[in-house]
Amino acid sequence: MIDSPAIPAAEEEGTQPLRQKLVIQDIKFEDGKLWKPRYPSLVQYDRLPGLQVEPAVRLRAKNPREIEITFEIAEGEGVTFVPEGDGVRCRTIDRPRDEDIPIHGLVETRLEKEGRRCTLVWNQSAANEPMVERFQDAGRRKEVTTLRVFCQKQGVPEEDKVLTAVEGGLYVAILYTPRDGEVPPVVDLKTPGFENLARESVAGRPEIRVVAIDSHDRPVYDMFRPFLQDTVLDPALELEPAFRVREWETVELDLVLAVQGLPGLRWKSSRGEADVIPISAAEGRPRPLKTTESWPDEGRCRIRWVQETGRSACIDGSEEAKRCYCHTGRTSSFLFSATPRLADILNPAPEHFLNHPGFRSGDNPLKFLSRINIDPTVIEPPTCTPDGVCIPTGGGGGGGKSTQ
Repeated sequence: MIDSPAIPAAEEEGTQPLRQKLVIQDIKFEDGKLWKPRYPSLVQYDRLPGLQVEPAVRLRAKNPREIEITFEIAEGEGVTFVPEGDGVRCRTIDRPRDEDIPIHGLVETRLEKEGRRCTLVWNQSAANEPMVERFQDAGRRKEVTTLRVFCQKQGVPEEDKVLTAVEGGLYVAILYTPRDGEVPPVVDLKTPGFENLARESVAGRPEIRVVAIDSHDRPVYDMFRPFLQDTVLDPALELEPAFRVREWETVELDLVLAVQGLPGLRWKSSRGEADVIPISAAEGRPRPLKTTESWPDEGRCRIRWVQETGRSACIDGSEEAKRCYCHTGRTSSFLFSATPRLADILNPAPEHFLNHPGFRSGDNPLKFLSRINIDPTVIEPPTCTPDGVCIPTGGGGGGGKSTQ
C-alpha cells in the first residue's frame, strides 16, 4: 500500500461534506519548465512514459455540491501562481481572451502560502446557467470545462519563453456526466485486494489499466495512487485519466481491462475498434482520434491520437483563422464501455459478479457494466496567446512569430 497523506479527505459536518474537496500537493515542474507540471501525490508515472498528465475530476451526482480543488506547489521549485484581483489568474481553455467576463461556475479563487497554494471553488449549477438560458432548456448542462491556472517564475530561459506564455501553468478538467439514480453511499473503505495488484513498469508505450471497480461503480486506474478514490474522494466524485497533447504530437496509449475478480472483460467494439461515445453529443468523434484498435482476448484497446497541425494558418494565415483557431484550446472527452465475455451474458450471473460489492439486486452482468464508463480526456492547449505570441512550427519553445 502507498499512503498519500498529501491529499486529505473531505471535512465533514455530520454525515455530509460542506464541499467536496480535492487537495493536490507537492507539485513539481519537469526541468523547471512551467508547461510540464507533475503531480507525484496523485499520479504514478511508471506506466505513463512521455504523457503529460493533468488532473480531471468527474461530477457524478445530478445535483452536485460545490467542489473545492486546491493545488500546492512544492517548496524549492521557485514557482508561484499568478495573482489576479483577490485570487489567482484562471482562464477557460476555450475562451482565453475573456479577461473581463466571469467564468461561469468558478465562484471563488484563493491564494495562500506566499503564492504557492491556490484554491478553486467550482459550482456546477452556475456553470450550467448560460446553457439553460441560451437554449431555454432546463436540462441543458456544461459537460466539460477545462481551466488553465497560470504560474510564474523568475529567470525563464529565452528558449522557454514562448511555450511558457502560450500554455505554462496547470490545467484541470471538470467533467459533468451525472449518473442515473442516486450515487450509492459509502460501503467499504478500500477496494478489496488492490494492494496485491502487480505494479511493474512498462517500457515504451504508455498504458493505463482499469484494475478494479469500486463499490460506487467507479473504475479504479493504476495510474493513480492506490486508495485515493476509495478513501479520499466523496462517492459523487471520480478521478479520470486526462493528458495534455500539443499540436505537433502523436500519442499512442493502451487502455487495458484488468479488473480484479471480473475475468474476461473486453471493450465494446465493432469492426476491430473499440466504440467511442463523446461526452458532448454535439462534438462528435474528435478528429485527432484516428484509431481505437481493440484486442478482445486481452481486454486491450489502443488509442492513436494525432494532433492536427494548423500552425501555418496561425503564423502566416488569415486573421479569421487566427481568431477562430489559434488563440483557443479544446478539450475532448469520450467514453469507452466494458462488456462481459459471452458465457457471462448467456448464463445466469456467475459468482464473480454476484460477489462484487457493486452488484445489486436485479442486476445482470450487462446492466452492472452499463454503469461503468472509462472516460479519457485530451486537453489541447492553444497555439498562440491572445496577444499574438505563437509556438513555431516544430514545437520549439523560443522564437515564436507574432500573429499581429
